[in-house]
Amino acid sequence: MIPCAGISLREMLALPGLQHVRLIAGANGLDKAVTSVNIMEVPDIMEWTRAGELLLTTVYSIRNDTNAQSRLIPELAERKLAGLAIKPGRYIERTPDIMIEQANAYGFPLLEIPYDVSFPDIINPVLSEISNQQLAIIQRADEVHLHLNRVVLEGGNMQDIADVLVTALNNNAVIIQTFSNDVIVSSAEYDSEHRDIQKFIEKNGRYGTGTGRGKVWIDGRETGYFRSAICVGKKWYGTITVLETQAPVLRADEGTIERTAAVAALVLVNQLAVASVEQRYYNEFLNELLIAPHHEEKNLKGRARGWGIDLQQPHVVAAICFYCRSNETEEEYQL
Repeated sequence: MIPCAGISLREMLALPGLQHVRLIAGANGLDKAVTSVNIMEVPDIMEWTRAGELLLTTVYSIRNDTNAQSRLIPELAERKLAGLAIKPGRYIERTPDIMIEQANAYGFPLLEIPYDVSFPDIINPVLSEISNQQLAIIQRADEVHLHLNRVVLEGGNMQDIADVLVTALNNNAVIIQTFSNDVIVSSAEYDSEHRDIQKFIEKNGRYGTGTGRGKVWIDGRETGYFRSAICVGKKWYGTITVLETQAPVLRADEGTIERTAAVAALVLVNQLAVASVEQRYYNEFLNELLIAPHHEEKNLKGRARGWGIDLQQPHVVAAICFYCRSNETEEEYQL
């Protein structure tokens, strides 16, 4: 399913016609995604609000109710709305101090709309941009889906998957496979020797197990990233991380990264299944090599070449014993 598109409040404030809408509190929440716009006309608005909405109001319905004013932002934050935009000047002279204080405390963006700006002046460009991003998500998802299908059908590997993601998002991608400690870096700008990216890989190879956003230092500047876990069911195989070294990773890109991680999981599971079968046949060959009668020697030499083993060279058979210690037990293993 294509996720519901949205734009961050930071992106919204940069839209044409909205430059005069002013952030007055709650700057820590500027990256909240706006997925819709609603208007507050009644005091009991909560019943008709949804997560991700930007709520517009003149505060008319609660202009004389200081208790309602003090409850509004905590309740909106609890319901995970994106922000509140107030238009003072007609029904209230200025935005109440209690609302400014609570917006800062909750990290909940509080905006002021100029008196000469109407609500449709806000609603129309915001919904238009959300629609454009939804279309962009669908188009990009189709393109990435086609490329990933080609990678899978042609027997591609993790490097091919990372390259598809870099081409689609114009950013650096890092895939970390935890079960094999393999690291795949795909980028037109950085190579695998880049020291800051290496530091990021070393840290996230051990600790980066979740899906979400974060920040890392690249070339002396704080750089954002979005990471998606590669997992099947509850089994975790690694992560895909896209670093914002060339362009921001928009909310619209997150779904593309997550879907790519799902394809990567299928490819990894298939590779592991093939490797398991190959290992079984290899083990069977080694057993036969050790116990086969002399007249089978010619046949075994041919099979050995298939495994990259030259039986003309001297070999040594070794029995290896090692101990595996835990907090409570010590077990002996033999090879």
